[in-house]
Amino acid sequence: MSERPCLLHVGTHKTGTTSIQVFLQENAPAFAAAGVRIAQTGRFKLVSTTGAVGATPGNHELAWDLVADETAKLAELVQELRESGSRSAIVSSEDFSLLYARPAMLETLAEHVRDIGYVPKIAVYLRAQAAYAESMYVERIKHGHVKPIAAYVRTILEEGRYLPEGTRQDIAFSYVRLIEPFERVFGPANLFVRAYAPKEQTDIFRDFLEVLSTVDPPIARQELKLVLSRPRENESLSFGQLLWTLFVTLQPDAATAYDGARFLQEFAPDVPLELASARFALLQREEHLAFLERFASENARVAREYGAAVPFTVAADVAPAEHPVWEKARLERAVFDRCLQAWSGAAV
Repeated sequence: MSERPCLLHVGTHKTGTTSIQVFLQENAPAFAAAGVRIAQTGRFKLVSTTGAVGATPGNHELAWDLVADETAKLAELVQELRESGSRSAIVSSEDFSLLYARPAMLETLAEHVRDIGYVPKIAVYLRAQAAYAESMYVERIKHGHVKPIAAYVRTILEEGRYLPEGTRQDIAFSYVRLIEPFERVFGPANLFVRAYAPKEQTDIFRDFLEVLSTVDPPIARQELKLVLSRPRENESLSFGQLLWTLFVTLQPDAATAYDGARFLQEFAPDVPLELASARFALLQREEHLAFLERFASENARVAREYGAAVPFTVAADVAPAEHPVWEKARLERAVFDRCLQAWSGAAV
C-alpha cells in the first residue's frame, strides 16, 4: 500500500483547536470529495437539555484512551482509515499534546497508523506561556479543579509543567519538553511547529490549511468549497462569568439562589460593570515578566530549531507598568482571591 499522510493535530490547548475542529467537521463532505478523511473515531457524544444528541468536533475520546494507556479507540481509528481508502486523513484533539508525557503511547499510535500505510504528520500550535497558563487556569475551574492561582503559577515556573491532582492531564509549558518526544517518535521531517498569534479570526484556519497543503500537496490544486459559519469557538469568559463559574464550582447549592445582577452586586461590588463584562485578567505584570524570563531560552530554541517564534519573549512585549491593564488585573485578582478564599476556605 502506498504511503499517505495522516495529519495529527495535537493542539496545544487554547490555540483555536475547537474552532479548527468545528471547521473540519462542518466541511467534512467537501474534504472527503477532495480525498481527505476527517476522522470520526472518538467524537465524544453530547446530549443537550432538550435531549438532542450531538458530538464534539474533535477526536477527544481517542486521545483520552491513549492518555489512559488504552487502545480500543485506536483500533477503531485504524479500521475507519483502512475502510475509507482516502488519500490523506486528519485527526484532531488538543489532548494528544498530553502524550508527550507518555512516549510509549506515542510509539503505539505511530505504529498503528504506519501499519495501514499512512505516514503520521504532527501539527502543534504554541502560544505565549503566560497567556496559556492564564487560560488553562480558568479551563481547569470549568472542570472542577480549583487551586489558588499564585500556587498554580509558582508550580509552572518551577517545574515547567502542571499536573492537576488526581488526573493525567500533564500540561507542558516547557515547549522543548513538549516537542522532543513527538520529534523522536515521528521524525523531524514530520513535525510542523507553529506559533499561535492570529491577528485576525481567520488566520488560524489559513495557517492550518497551509500545513495540510504541505503534507498533502494535491489538496492545494483542488477547488474546495469550504464554509466558515462559526469563526470562533470556546470564547474566553468575562470576569463576571469567571466569578460565576468559580461560585458554581465551589458553592453549587448556594448558586441556585442568585441571578447575575444580584450575584455581582453582592460579591464584586467594587468591580465596575464594564470590567465585569470584559475578558478576565488575573495575571499580574510581574508574573508575566517571570514567565518571559523562565521560558526565554527555551522559546529561543523553539524558534531556532523549529521555526516557530512564540510571541511575547522579551520584557518590551509586556505593557509598561503604568498601563491601565495592570490596574484592571490588580483589582480582578484581589476580588478573585477574596472570593476563592471565602467560598472554599483555601488560603491564597
